[in-house]
Amino acid sequence: MKKEGSNQVRSGTLIIVKSFCFITAILIVTGCGEDGLIDSGEPFQITILSQEGIPVEGATVEGGIDWDFYKVQTDEHGIAVIPGSVRGERATIYKTNFLPRIVSSINPNRYTLTRNI
Repeated sequence: MKKEGSNQVRSGTLIIVKSFCFITAILIVTGCGEDGLIDSGEPFQITILSQEGIPVEGATVEGGIDWDFYKVQTDEHGIAVIPGSVRGERATIYKTNFLPRIVSSINPNRYTLTRNI
């Protein structure tokens, strides 16, 4: 014959173990709030140059997904301001008469477009 009290203790222990596992999983996924893992969302600049080192004005930089989609053009200095929320994500850079370039991890940097001959 089973005792009713021992079943309640097992049930309570099971709830505690499940709660602990759930909280641990949440902390692992969120990174425990480490500054290095959380993007500040600050916009950043990239520079697009031709293979000759000349700034490419009017080049399009686009990327993102759904609500985080962006599409910007470079200014006369070849500079484009990219939303900080897409740092490290994939982007495409293109302009007429240049070969398009796919960047697997967009970060503040200089990128070169090659002229289409």
